[in-house]
Amino acid sequence: MRDEFPHGGARPLAAVFFALPNRRGERPLAHLAGFSGVPVADGYAGFNGHYEKAQPGGPLTEAACWAHVRRKIFDVHAATGSALAAEALARIGALHGIERELHGKPPDAHIRERQARAKPLATALKLWAERSLTQLPGRSELIKALRYMLARWSALTRAFDNGRITLDDTQPEQGDEQSMCAG
Repeated sequence: MRDEFPHGGARPLAAVFFALPNRRGERPLAHLAGFSGVPVADGYAGFNGHYEKAQPGGPLTEAACWAHVRRKIFDVHAATGSALAAEALARIGALHGIERELHGKPPDAHIRERQARAKPLATALKLWAERSLTQLPGRSELIKALRYMLARWSALTRAFDNGRITLDDTQPEQGDEQSMCAG
């Protein structure tokens, strides 16, 4: 997917969708064999082969999707009304609020604002989540959602250092053929 508008680009929106009969890992490996860039995706294990080795088209750098993290937490909140889940949603919502303000600005503005405003909020979210893990029963759905988030932390925060990477794959904000959404 290509959408340059969120960071001031001029090229038209472009998207490709492949429908596949199953979720076996060799499908994305074959599809992305010549791709080099930053896929924004959920934690689907089928992509792991791309991140583990150099690809013929060049290296792939994983960027995890905040919308997938949010959805897991939202589902817990909808089912239980958990105050901890509500807090996590508010914290993630603040990150998306900053992104909405940045829509249409150039990549350097994204980096500058993300570093100044979003990165500290994300750091606080991580610390809060780590503390919250100690307050939850070991098998709760919220603890699973928070562990999902923490396990992907490096990939989730990659966008704070690159103005062309979006926070999630539900609202494309990539800017060139070197970026794509998947998941």
